[in-house]
Formats: sequence, structure tokens, C-alpha cells
Amino acid sequence: RGDRIGMLAAPAAVRAAAAAVLLAPQIPMLFQGEEWAARTPFPFFSDLAPAFASAVRDGRIAAFAVDPEDLFDPFDPATFAAARLDWNEQRLSRHARMLDWYRAILRVRRREIVPLIPGIRRAGTWHVDDGVVRVTWEGEARDLMLTLNLTPCQAPLPAPLRGKPIWQEGRIAGGLCPPWFVAWSVRRREG
Repeated sequence: RGDRIGMLAAPAAVRAAAAAVLLAPQIPMLFQGEEWAARTPFPFFSDLAPAFASAVRDGRIAAFAVDPEDLFDPFDPATFAAARLDWNEQRLSRHARMLDWYRAILRVRRREIVPLIPGIRRAGTWHVDDGVVRVTWEGEARDLMLTLNLTPCQAPLPAPLRGKPIWQEGRIAGGLCPPWFVAWSVRRREG
């Protein structure tokens, strides 16, 4: 039904997932309104020719294995209308805080990540230890590193964080990553 992650998950989980995506060297993608945790749904809508409409509608019902009444009809103009953003929502405190957070992390991306991208020549290498994911993108002069725990439970930090910290969600205590923990850092290459 187009429910947005900001309406389904706890704010800490949303920030952790967004921080993992927004600071990665790949080009991030946002759905309109995600940057302020919009409440309006983002359902699938379309204006395909009628010859295709029935096949698409039936395919969505089959793919989601739900009662047709539980899905927005992608060809109903009301579905498109339901997805229109309420731009005034940005001014409400919860939404304004999220928008400020997105602006801050995107400034970090511009300042810290974008200059590294030309030197990164391949996908990151990754390891998972006790649920904690560590990814390193090797660059010509500096490596980009990510440590994250995208679970609602504490997990042991497999090794100390290294490099210059550039963004962090949550704080390590007693050698444990808190739930929804994300740490990004940059380390100068040795040699």
C-alpha cells in the first residue's frame, strides 16, 4: 500500500539504514518525502494503456498474494492523488528534525565521500561477525570504512573502529555496538 519506512520503523532504525545508504560511495536514491519522513504513502501508480492495465493489476495482485481490496489500484487517479506530498509537513517538529538530519548527512557526503569516489576502483570488501557488518572500500590514498549493526539488539564490536570518524549513529559501550549502530570513517592508506 505504499507505506513508507519512516512510518513503519523506529526513527533510530530509519536513520541507521539511511546513513548506511547515503554515505556509501554508490549514488543514493531517495523517494520524494523520505528526507522528512513524509506520512503520505508512496504507492505504485501508472497510466499505462488500458490494454496493459489489466495485466499489471492482475500481476500485482498475484505477486503480493493479497485481496485486491488491500492494494491501491495503480490506474485509479485517487492512487496518484494519495501519493501527493504535503509540503507543509516539513515544518512540523518531527519532520523538520528529520529534514535537518538529512541535510547534515548529505553535507558530510559532499565534503567527505564525494572526493573519495574517483579513487575507489571496486566494490567494498565485507565481513560479518556476530551480526556486525564491516565494509571497506579501498581508495588510492584513503579507505572508506563502515561498521554497522542493523538489528534491535546489542552486538559485540569485532574490532576497534579505525580511521577518522565522519559519521556515527549510536555509541559503543563496553565493547558492544548498540542497536541500529552505524559508524563511518576514513583511513589513510599505508605504504
